[in-house]
Amino acid sequence: KVDYTRLTEELLKCLSLLSKHGSQRQINRSVQGEHFILEYIAQNNEAAPSDISRAMRISTARVAAALNKLESSGFISRRIDRRDRRRISIEITVAGRERADQRRKDLSEAIEKRLRRLGESDAREYVRIMRRLAEPEDDEE
Repeated sequence: KVDYTRLTEELLKCLSLLSKHGSQRQINRSVQGEHFILEYIAQNNEAAPSDISRAMRISTARVAAALNKLESSGFISRRIDRRDRRRISIEITVAGRERADQRRKDLSEAIEKRLRRLGESDAREYVRIMRRLAEPEDDEE
């Protein structure tokens, strides 16, 4: 019989150790905060703050704070949405696109390095398992 409590404890220890690796910190940052927002806008060409809030599952106030920082850095611009003048549309600037592209390249290199360390078979299995874990659960849909 599988002892899921023991496996959970072992996984938590592994996650704690993994979080100390530089490349893992880089991966974690890429799926949070300003990095995530910039990538989201880059992939969609434009977005509304409410879209970003839903995608990140964070408050619109937190999104607004991050957008302010990205705008002051010259990575995004805001404008009134052409289709609905009550909405604000966020667009990525040339500098923002370059920043997003560079971050994606850096992140890909870090992930590829970790996958190579696993070897082909384990890397494929790791991606398969992560894909499965990424699937929404019934209560998350």
